[in-house]
Amino acid sequence: MDEDYEQNEAESESPTTQIFHRLRSEPSDAMDIGNLVQISIPYVPSQPWTTVTTNDEFVSHLIQLYFTWEAPVYDLVEKDLFLADMRAGDPETASYCSPLLVNAMLAAACLFSDREESFENDQDVKTYGGHFFKEAEKLMARGVKTTSITNMQALVTMHYFEAHRANDGVGLNYFGKAMDMYHELLANDLVSDDTAGTLELSWPCWKLWVARCFAALVLREPFALPPPHIPRPNIPEQVDLNDTWQPYPQLMRSRPLRRIELTRYTVDLALIVQEMTMYLYSKNATKPEPRGILALHSKFQKWHDDYMNSMKITGASIGPDFTLRIWYHAIEVHLFRGSISNSAQSSPENSRMITAALHSATTGARLQKTYYQLYGTKATLLLTYNAYQSSLYTLYFLDFKDYEEIFLEHVKTLYRLAKRREMSGFQLYTVGSVAKREGITLPDNAMEIFRALEPSRANFENRISRIPVPAASLRAPALRKFKDELLDSRATSAEPEGLENPGKEHDESRMTPWFTFQRQEQ
Repeated sequence: MDEDYEQNEAESESPTTQIFHRLRSEPSDAMDIGNLVQISIPYVPSQPWTTVTTNDEFVSHLIQLYFTWEAPVYDLVEKDLFLADMRAGDPETASYCSPLLVNAMLAAACLFSDREESFENDQDVKTYGGHFFKEAEKLMARGVKTTSITNMQALVTMHYFEAHRANDGVGLNYFGKAMDMYHELLANDLVSDDTAGTLELSWPCWKLWVARCFAALVLREPFALPPPHIPRPNIPEQVDLNDTWQPYPQLMRSRPLRRIELTRYTVDLALIVQEMTMYLYSKNATKPEPRGILALHSKFQKWHDDYMNSMKITGASIGPDFTLRIWYHAIEVHLFRGSISNSAQSSPENSRMITAALHSATTGARLQKTYYQLYGTKATLLLTYNAYQSSLYTLYFLDFKDYEEIFLEHVKTLYRLAKRREMSGFQLYTVGSVAKREGITLPDNAMEIFRALEPSRANFENRISRIPVPAASLRAPALRKFKDELLDSRATSAEPEGLENPGKEHDESRMTPWFTFQRQEQ
């Protein structure tokens, strides 16, 4: 389904848009055409919200970037309420906007901008947003520590900013403070009769709970916190025609965003992820059994089927949809990569889990490739995590041309993102370190990419010494056993599942003769 969907999507574009997409498929982002072509964006004033710049147009540009690329994924800030307060220009009376939140959002938005003003040092692209982030830190140091929705939102935004810079330890401190405010806000709501206040909390609290749940998965820790006791955001009975998404600053038409629908499916996905973290990482959990893992897999597949069916209503796939689907595949790879028995014994269960992970790594690579061709490197942490997980997994299957291609696509994704994101560079370096430790020979074109990381080697080695490399090698015996049997079965005949066969249905039974795999995403 995915591959045909992307093909139909491309065919529906105008010739002008298709040309622009081809320009975007080059190794670097196209010029920020927001400077060249007038695109209608919401105006917001720079003052009195930040001391970094007085350029209202530039601040409006960054706020639009934030709500285009960062917000649809985490969506902690309600756009209309925020913009109304920011335009009013009075921090004393604002409920949904504050100098701390504005500077945190501007710092995060600089990641998606090519303008010189976006960098603290215009000679170093990795200094994006540093000036705005320092302003946010100053505001924190001055005592902006009272519990409020805007402070909670700002702290989580600062966490993601630090995570991109590979300062995730510091970032988690911000997240911890945000969670303290989350608990206090909900506790105050329990003793309040203010129905309007409860609805006001619904969106930010549910989205923060989702963000913390996904963070627990990445950190490999159990997430036992119950969902918020307040109702989820209501889903309107009619489609809001003004609720659209455009890949600003690209010249492409707006499309339905389905913002509330997207939130509902994100929450539903997080509820399954929470169950997964408790099953895999709880102190009281027994050793994961294949039956339990495959049961979780079935729940994720059911979620995916429902989500893909909901997308048919609009007949279009946009950036936030791509991101959520890629994240789904990252979760699937995570689920299976850590659950395979470390025994070299052949078993249908191990085989099924390995096959499922390879399938998700493959489909995730296709989606990432399409995303990059459409939008360049305007990607969030969810995409870089998918590329990291999948490259670590497909690393063991480089003997197959199709999986070598999938591995290279994930490595290329990390490399593209690493030009600005220190975290992506570290993840890419980690993949190379695991390959070296395992004695795996990398393809020549992959080696060129890894050699480009050499200037940062000392920094990455220092980080690896403090943070354990994921123990993928613990599963190496089972992975190698499966690989050998897969080589034998393919010696006769089998169609590859590579990136150039997007419409080909994948026959898993050819790969593993002792069982027939259940339904997969097509």
